[in-house]
Amino acid sequence: MNILALGILLLFAFILQYLFTYIQMQSFNKHYRKLRNMGRVVIGRKKGLFRAGAIIMLAIDNKNKVISGSTMQGVTVLARFKNFDSFNGLDVGTITERDCKAISLSKSLTMATLDGVLNYKTVSRGEEIEIKPSPLVRLSKKLKLI
Repeated sequence: MNILALGILLLFAFILQYLFTYIQMQSFNKHYRKLRNMGRVVIGRKKGLFRAGAIIMLAIDNKNKVISGSTMQGVTVLARFKNFDSFNGLDVGTITERDCKAISLSKSLTMATLDGVLNYKTVSRGEEIEIKPSPLVRLSKKLKLI
């Protein structure tokens, strides 16, 4: 295979990746707007490097009860949001790992849910959510590049 064909193939793969990411972000925005119109939204995420990552969004009312939710879980940019109503009626601050196991959530969705609960509690106390550095930033700090 010559270099030109390889370059065209890489360019095509990059454009395809960009397109799928754009479509996934549109799905996120659509579900976020829908939930935001219902009330405040709690978002939890679990990044997956070689495993499936997950995002959960829960709309809550003024009494902190879950009204509705959406989840996304997958390894690729082909993952889409799905409606999720298993926590409806629960106080978002009281959701535990036991609640997640009771409805047979996957490990990544459980971790995303617990991250969302932690985010909710952190913001409720008036604190800011700590943004964890990416693996590349952590590696470069270990190598003293930054």
